[in-house]
Amino acid sequence: MKLRTRPSARPSQRYLALRVHSSAPLRFENLKAAALNQLLEWLGEDEFAKANLRFIKNLWDPGAADDSGVSQASVLLQCHPRFTERVKLGLALLAQVGDSRVTVSCVRVGGTIRSAAKGPRRIERSAGVGRQGGTGGS
Repeated sequence: MKLRTRPSARPSQRYLALRVHSSAPLRFENLKAAALNQLLEWLGEDEFAKANLRFIKNLWDPGAADDSGVSQASVLLQCHPRFTERVKLGLALLAQVGDSRVTVSCVRVGGTIRSAAKGPRRIERSAGVGRQGGTGGS
């Protein structure tokens, strides 16, 4: 019989869906190395180790260049929930991968790979829906 970890004993994690805009197409290995070096510099060795960072290579999408020559790639990054905001900030500081200029933005944060890979949610509220101001009585 195989022993499994109970769900309550598993460490929780967050998945960050990242979009990378670059001046030239990127390779996964180059982006991963540059991002991890930037995060190591930003977080320090102790917090870098506690953040438990992992890039999900199976969901790497190199994207295609648009009319202006900007390439848009997307990738998922796993991290510890306590370090989500610090990891997002550290990745926003990444400016160059190899010879190409890049900007990294976090599109979505999810608790599962499936929810993070869905893409950005659009919250649309129609007029008149929701709580009205006032006392609420008649």
